[in-house]
Amino acid sequence: MNAVLRALLRSNFLLFARKALWELEGVKLGDEPYLKHLAHELEQFANGDTRRLIINLPPGHLKTSLGSVSLAAWLLAHDPTLKLIVVSYAEHLSKSIARKIRSLLQSPWFKELFKTRISKGHAEVTDFGTESGGGVFVTSFHAGFTGRRANVIIVDDPHDIEDDIEQIEATINTFDTVLLSRLNKSKDGRSRLTNSKDDRSRLDNREDGRVLIIAHRVHEHDLSAHLMQKKWKSVVLPLIATADQTYETSSSAWRRHKGELLRPEIFSAQDLDDLRASSFNPDFGMLYQQDIDAQGLGRPFSQFFRVAAACRPHRAERRRGNVQSANQRLHGRASVVRDAGSLFAVGSIPRTD
Repeated sequence: MNAVLRALLRSNFLLFARKALWELEGVKLGDEPYLKHLAHELEQFANGDTRRLIINLPPGHLKTSLGSVSLAAWLLAHDPTLKLIVVSYAEHLSKSIARKIRSLLQSPWFKELFKTRISKGHAEVTDFGTESGGGVFVTSFHAGFTGRRANVIIVDDPHDIEDDIEQIEATINTFDTVLLSRLNKSKDGRSRLTNSKDDRSRLDNREDGRVLIIAHRVHEHDLSAHLMQKKWKSVVLPLIATADQTYETSSSAWRRHKGELLRPEIFSAQDLDDLRASSFNPDFGMLYQQDIDAQGLGRPFSQFFRVAAACRPHRAERRRGNVQSANQRLHGRASVVRDAGSLFAVGSIPRTD
């Protein structure tokens, strides 16, 4: 690896994520503009310029690879003293995320670039530390967080697509009352515990910690909707643009026009029709459009709709088959380019996100 590439990988998060995804999955990212915008927002979070961030985007758009796996590795690469908690709705997803983060930190190319090392005596899959005192604890909302503290919390898909309103509200309550209490930081976002009264006072102020929610929308009263009411910064990327909009990137502005897809080379008109017809509970507008048309309109309280919601079909087999068929066609069209000589070839985004 030459000196120029090493310098770029140390300083450019999107390039780092491209390298990480190639090494982990053998997949190369395309050049869709939304990737630059997503990387820009995640860099702002990593730098501490944004401390409360919600990112909502459709399935299959690199949510976990960038927002959980690459970001966690990037944070520890630049500050191995940080303590991270990564949480998801399910244990299997949590373990998958944990394995990938740990694999990145143990990879030869990562060690060539950064001094961060995993502690030999603290290297479990879902609970590993660094030699500098930082580390990653990965869990699910069902498993709990007893005894854990963190400078940074990443929540990747807090809800299962099949969760009912009671399960959604239980997750939100756990987030508010338990998970946020795990933040442990000082003014610069790092854990610096001392016995001084001033430091203890700062550590009690959870506003200094960093929290990222990166998820698909699944319900009008899900965690993302709950936190939008608290004025968190919100990045919403619908599958199909509903209006002209300009987005920031690290190098220039991305102007997205009404009707544009995030991945226009993958989705055909028939694919979109199939997704619209087969998506309900959550419907196409929620899961793929991220409820973009309802943003800022406000919602009635959920308890008035529990009876009606219970009467709706609950992810019928028709939906399962049609969505699976549509997604198989979409991913089947994506060309995976496996030329190790370039980090910039157009390719498929992993199916696991």
